[in-house]
Amino acid sequence: FPSHDTAAGFTSSDIQDQAKVLGESIVAKREEILDAQGMLLSFHDIKGAKFTETMGAVADFASFYKEDMTSAALQIGKAINDPLKGMTRLQRMGVEFSETQKEQIKNYVAQGNLVAAQEVVLKELKTEFGGQAKAFAQTDAGKVQMAGKQWEELQFEIGEVISKIEVSLIPAFMKVITVIKEAFNSAPMQFFIEHLGSLVGLVLKLLPIWVAYK
Repeated sequence: FPSHDTAAGFTSSDIQDQAKVLGESIVAKREEILDAQGMLLSFHDIKGAKFTETMGAVADFASFYKEDMTSAALQIGKAINDPLKGMTRLQRMGVEFSETQKEQIKNYVAQGNLVAAQEVVLKELKTEFGGQAKAFAQTDAGKVQMAGKQWEELQFEIGEVISKIEVSLIPAFMKVITVIKEAFNSAPMQFFIEHLGSLVGLVLKLLPIWVAYK
């Protein structure tokens, strides 16, 4: 993100770190988060802490409306970059602002206090959608997506390791990876993954009986 680093107050390394942290708690892949960050960085009045807060709102908005992260970043970015017009856009989408909030946004914009106006909008977005992305990641469907994403990221990291090791060691290293992959995809492993919840439930039911017998 070389052309936008100073606009948002972050270096490329900062952006990468933020994507990694956010990706640890939501189902969106790191590439999707980075694309959304790139979109948000095009709005030059979203800076510093407000950029980070806005990315959280983007994730929740995308999860609630089942949109991709980049589309959500475009819509939320417009709203936060220009709170007065953004308020109107969000209202059309069903976000409800009280009369007090509307007056606050108008007054802050008139005073040139853009950050305060952005805070009002972000606060309302948090009230309506806050926590949606993390909550979905904790559902059964979300856990499946998280597991798939983590496996893909592990494969990517393994690929990076392979690119750094000596050529002579690659055949041996690939044999190890093949064994791991075959074990992960084996029928017993898949059966174990699919029925893990049932097995845990059975153990919890039998535990009191075992304790009493003992």
